[in-house]
This record gives sequence, structure tokens and C-alpha cells, in this order.
Amino acid sequence: MRTDGYIGIARIDPIEDPGMVSCHAHTIHGGSNFGFNSTYDDMIKSNCTSAAVTQDKSAYWTPTLMFQFTNGTVVTAHEMSFVSYYFLNWPGQNMTGFPADFRMISGDPTRRTMNYPIPDPPRPWMGRDAAQDALASKAIGFNCLTKNGSSEASLGRHYLPDKEFLETNCLGGLRLEVQFPQCWDGVNTDSPDHKSHI
Repeated sequence: MRTDGYIGIARIDPIEDPGMVSCHAHTIHGGSNFGFNSTYDDMIKSNCTSAAVTQDKSAYWTPTLMFQFTNGTVVTAHEMSFVSYYFLNWPGQNMTGFPADFRMISGDPTRRTMNYPIPDPPRPWMGRDAAQDALASKAIGFNCLTKNGSSEASLGRHYLPDKEFLETNCLGGLRLEVQFPQCWDGVNTDSPDHKSHI
């Protein structure tokens, strides 16, 4: 699903902070009925969507990337597009779409460091490298784009490079990624932490 625009930037998160102001701003893509208490029924009644597939009335939101100048002024970083992919990596398995009102989150808005080996060790990951905290850290990517359109490998870097590296190597911008789990428990559409059912 690709969008070349967003429906808004707001401190709204109907999964983690329903009915109240969220702790940080989100850039919101998808159906127009997104709000503080949005439900599946609200979203499918959206009049329009920012998605290229006009039948997709889902909502997708990510933390808004901000840039702070040395004088303290803060601006929203320019976002060129948003793309979500659904990978079908389970040949021969019975695959179904998510049920109505399915909710999940990925990432951690308080994480500031990568506490695991860089680069990632070879797969298959075992022990500490396969722990849930390690997998969550590896699900975040900050990948440089060059002027000629090439880029670093998907999920190749799990931390934001420093300013000097960005100015030297990322002249075409950054591709920021959040990888979500591909499976759910087949029963629950949500869980108290919004992650345990996936």
C-alpha cells in the first residue's frame, strides 16, 4: 500500500492512548475517519483514503520525524511517501487476512539505543539474539538513499546515523522502516500490550 501524502499530523493514537492526547505526534495515513477513538466500524465508513488502493480504509500511523536546528527551532522533516508491504513468506500455509478490528503496534517510542551486535549476526538467530527485545530492535531500520537512487539494505542499520554521516552518505534522504510481525495467534484481535497476540 503506497501513499504519496498523509491525512494529518497529530498527537493521536487510538490504540495506545484512546480518547486522549498521545505522548508524541504521529504522521497519519489511510482512511479519513481516523480519530482519538477510531474503531474498525469508523474506519470502513471513511469517505476517502490517502492510500493508492482506494478500497484500503485502514489507518497507518508512525511517529513524526522532527529536525531540531542548533538554535532550538524544531521543524517537521519532509516525508516523500509511505509504503506498507505485506510479505507472504509461508509457502503452503493457510493464509488469511486480519479480522475486523485487528490492532497491533511495533517499536518502542522510548528506545534510544541499539543494545545488540552491529551488524546483525548471521541467521538463524539463537539465544540472546532471538529474544523479543533483540527482535524488536532489529525491526527498526534507518537506511541511506544516495543521489542516484540506490540505497542500503533493508533494515541494514538499526539506529539513526550522526549528522556528519548523513550529510556525507545520505544525499538522497533516508528510508525509515518498521517491520511488523507476520503472524498472529489466530484468536485475539488485540492484547493489553498490543503485541502479545502477534
